[in-house]
Amino acid sequence: MFNGILKGLGKVFGNNSERDVKELEPYVARINEYFEEYKNLSNDEL
Repeated sequence: MFNGILKGLGKVFGNNSERDVKELEPYVARINEYFEEYKNLSNDEL
């Protein structure tokens, strides 16, 4: 029974990994924006 409650709470709030990923998503998006800006630059331009 206790495991069922924990499983239900996990679905509502997410597990540790899911919360970690959610917390890091804005940083990944920002890094990807920078990548788009820099990907066409040559080594000398960098």
